Amino acid sequence: MLLLIYFNQRAMLATLYDARFAVSDEAAALIMVGSWVRVASWLFLFGLYAASRTRLIVAGEVLSLPLFALLLWVFGEGMTLERAAWLYLASYIVYLGFNAAALLWSPHAGARKGN
Repeated sequence: MLLLIYFNQRAMLATLYDARFAVSDEAAALIMVGSWVRVASWLFLFGLYAASRTRLIVAGEVLSLPLFALLLWVFGEGMTLERAAWLYLASYIVYLGFNAAALLWSPHAGARKGN
């Protein structure tokens, strides 16, 4: 579905707003990739929920939209849509990495493997 949106983004944006509202292909692609990374991070997040790792879930949630907001604030001078899209992608790469590490290396993970 995200690929369909990406390939038809100009028509969709013109329909939703008007033809003057245009987004570069780079910005649209980065937002789409960031969204895929975000969805991938949910797989590990669901594992954390299943393992009842509440503190790790709370810590990880700070690394999603709050991290993105912080990056926008820190790098806000001369902000462009492309830079915002890169920051969106970066924040969700961090979120994915944290969720994966938290699930795979949490104390309960070793207990399930018989260690």
